Amino acid sequence: QALLRAPLPPALSAKCATELAGLVDVVYNFAISAGHFRRIQSGDAVSSAVLAPSIGNGMASNSLSGGNVDAPLVACVNTAEKALITAERRRCIFAFDACGRSCASLASSRGVFDAEALLLCVKKLSEELTRPHQCANEIERGCQLVIRRCCEGLASYVRERGTSARLRAVSVCANAISGKMLDVVRDVSFLTGGQSEDVQELLSEDLESLERVLFEEFLESVNRNVTNSIKLGLVSGQGSSTESGVFPTYLSSSLLAITRCRAQVEKALGDMFRRSAGKTYQEIAVFSASESMVNGMCNEIISKAHRITALHADRLANELQFVVNTVQRHVDKKTTMQTANSCLQALCKKAGRGNSSVPVDLSPMEELERLGRVYVLCLSDA
Repeated sequence: QALLRAPLPPALSAKCATELAGLVDVVYNFAISAGHFRRIQSGDAVSSAVLAPSIGNGMASNSLSGGNVDAPLVACVNTAEKALITAERRRCIFAFDACGRSCASLASSRGVFDAEALLLCVKKLSEELTRPHQCANEIERGCQLVIRRCCEGLASYVRERGTSARLRAVSVCANAISGKMLDVVRDVSFLTGGQSEDVQELLSEDLESLERVLFEEFLESVNRNVTNSIKLGLVSGQGSSTESGVFPTYLSSSLLAITRCRAQVEKALGDMFRRSAGKTYQEIAVFSASESMVNGMCNEIISKAHRITALHADRLANELQFVVNTVQRHVDKKTTMQTANSCLQALCKKAGRGNSSVPVDLSPMEELERLGRVYVLCLSDA
């Protein structure tokens, strides 16, 4: 026990655990033999079932507690059993610590979550441990440690890079959650005898949290760009006239941000589904950006309603109608569309159209649709 309290280096500790397991077998078999001879001397019938060793189940002390073995032998077996469990628990700690350092280094330098290394670590322990059920807590905590270190490494990788790295990390997390992590959960449950019913939740918690934070940061960045483009455009009025054959600058910037957002998500995540939402990442990103554009435009118009002239209201009504027609597939049909329709009606009244949203002169609207055709095509099949 004194030697076990002063642990050896990982390699020697693993070797010691293996040899200690063999020693426990010897001690246990010796104690069983001693009990066998004691029964023969007392003339009792000996049953092979009674004498069968249960060394693999950690029940040595229970098998020897029938009074047929001397107390010193029972104490010796108990001490050896406790020592073996201590050594194997320490073996788990060392193995997961080494795996965690390796995976964290790979995650921070290359943006990779090496779930295969964790799976191999669990499989190796399943081959080496003789008392896995007694090490269940160390195995689960060890897996959590590796995953947490990987998540910290991925977060560090993202901090030093841009949007593409953030989306790559989201993809890595999503692939791990629906891929190798399921194999890890299965092997851990088998190795520990299913002692923990929420293994999957425990092991996936950090990955899901990182995936959620990184993807929300990406969406917030896109939404901020869209909203800022609208604010600057409506405040300055730059490029808000189509008479010269130029598409409104603020609309171009906002729609370009949505299109770029869609392309970035498609490149990094493809058509991958987000398990928590039941939708593809691409659908979620385009929906969020489109909502920001429509709501941002309506909020700006409402906040500046007292400064909008009839001519300006007519032009804004055309531009808002174009935006609604372009992104209506990607916004909430109840709240967002109702807000847009209410804002559009207010603009039409101020422009002197009455209750009709149809402009008297259709040429500005047709010019908008012609100049913004590329955005309509990009977002129509999103």
